[in-house]
Amino acid sequence: MKKWIPLVLICFAGLPSCKSTATFEVKVKPDLVIPRSAKKIAIVDRCRFYVNLVRNLEDPRQRKTKEELQYNYGVLTAMQSLSERWQELEVADSIFVPYNIELYNADSVDKVPEKMNWEEAIRISKKLNADILVVLERYESSYVNSNRGSLDFTIQSVWRIYDIRSKTVISELHMQNSPMVLYSAYDGTEKHAREVAGRMIGEQIAARVQSQSRTVYRLYYKRAFLSPPLKYGSSYARRDEWKSAVTKWLPVTESRTRSLSRKACLNMAVAAEKLGRPQLAIDWAQRASEKGSRLARQYLVELEQEEESKVIGN
Repeated sequence: MKKWIPLVLICFAGLPSCKSTATFEVKVKPDLVIPRSAKKIAIVDRCRFYVNLVRNLEDPRQRKTKEELQYNYGVLTAMQSLSERWQELEVADSIFVPYNIELYNADSVDKVPEKMNWEEAIRISKKLNADILVVLERYESSYVNSNRGSLDFTIQSVWRIYDIRSKTVISELHMQNSPMVLYSAYDGTEKHAREVAGRMIGEQIAARVQSQSRTVYRLYYKRAFLSPPLKYGSSYARRDEWKSAVTKWLPVTESRTRSLSRKACLNMAVAAEKLGRPQLAIDWAQRASEKGSRLARQYLVELEQEEESKVIGN
């Protein structure tokens, strides 16, 4: 009898030696969700601004000089790369960068401009026949010449997405990126280097509509004292044969020994999640929690968080 005492103490203390870990790849909601009803998206630039550097703004030649001073070359390529990538992803029927629209805000470059008023937004959308306006509100870039054979950029940009039908700003993205442009990637001019960096920014914004995968880790019991079925089920789980594991664990959930029952319920929750049954996993975790499992209570929190962030019908 004495030979069993160390094993009993280990398992009843709930040490990691009685547990194993299952890993899952779960999809989470993208940072940016474009309404499915959107048919036509226009990507427009509002980060150009009037300043008092040039007094006579009516003079086209002086206005051009002012714009050359204040306008970053990377802006256009950022918008173009965003448009091209979203077209590849089929985010909407039509995505384009109009060249006949000029929006100016009166704010300083150091400030994020106020949201565009809806009268203006609707006027522009009608002119472009667009459901959604993706507006680049601010874009500022600078770079340092590094010793690693590259230009290291710092780019701050603000993007707002105006849903014309619902009259809501469905997203406001404040981005700070640090793209690196290798010397070999540009022709030696600052203009081209800024364009390369701008393309990188557009691609990063575009990727925000895509769902992402991440790995989660779930603890389950691989054995318990006086319960061979838990061990047998775990052997199936290690081989990724979760349906077979369920056949071993399910009877133990009705055990009169409370500690065995709650461990089996937790294992059933993990199996259900692994088999793509998140609601069933929550139900089993709830049963384990009601039987006194602290591990199950934590698991419930994690499951609910996962359900909130998962892609639904995307």
